[in-house]
Amino acid sequence: MQDEQQQEWSRLRCEAHDGLRNGFRQSRTDHRAVQVIEMPSFLPWTSWELYKVHNRELNSALLVEAVWLLDIDAEKFRDPMTRLRYPQVIQPTISVRVSSVAEELLLSTVSELGALVLPADPGPAPLVIDGTSYEIAAGEGFAFVRYHLTDSPPERWLPLHDWASRWIAGNRSNAVPCP
Repeated sequence: MQDEQQQEWSRLRCEAHDGLRNGFRQSRTDHRAVQVIEMPSFLPWTSWELYKVHNRELNSALLVEAVWLLDIDAEKFRDPMTRLRYPQVIQPTISVRVSSVAEELLLSTVSELGALVLPADPGPAPLVIDGTSYEIAAGEGFAFVRYHLTDSPPERWLPLHDWASRWIAGNRSNAVPCP
């Protein structure tokens, strides 16, 4: 990639990351309880969000799965001639799927995550160049936390990494592929 394309790719990655982080709330009354984002170096990034749906007639939850199709967007930067085929400003290609889930999934997820004991300071972390990064967020508004770790987490945050790995694997095994 040329320097200009590198800068454009970097901007696109930041926009995709911000889009996934900001989430895909379905209603202004929904409250995000948990978000897990998986960001491999060279594969599509996936965000899973669990929302508590506040509806007087119904207590339920939503699982929102958003996938940044990094591989599709990367192809647009393959070479300068390919890049010319696309709009001057490229927006991240994000696929979103929303599913109603049992409120028990939300409650058990919040309970499991809340049971973890983690120090705020991660301690020493290894240098990681390629691999997978994760973000785990809980709560929202004026009371929330967001952790960022890699597939080689600091020892102090290993319980969080293990929990996220199990949670991601469980969601993948129950998922229908995104278009």
